[in-house]
Amino acid sequence: AAIKHIARIGYQPEFGARPLKRIIQREIVNQLARKLIEGIFHNRNNIHINYLDNKIIFEKKNKKKD
Repeated sequence: AAIKHIARIGYQPEFGARPLKRIIQREIVNQLARKLIEGIFHNRNNIHINYLDNKIIFEKKNKKKD
C-alpha cells in the first residue's frame, strides 16, 4: 500500500523522477530518520512500511531466529 501511495502522489511524467524522489524523501526518509533519533527504532530493527488511514506507517518486525 505504501508503494502505491508513493507512486500515485509522486508520478509526474513531465518532470521525470525528481518529484518521486522528493516524495520518498519527505514521506519515508525524513519520518524514519525522526523515529531513529527519537529512539523508536534502532540500528538492527527490521522496519516494514505501510500506508493506512491516509498516512505512512512504520512497523517494527521481529527477525526470525536461526
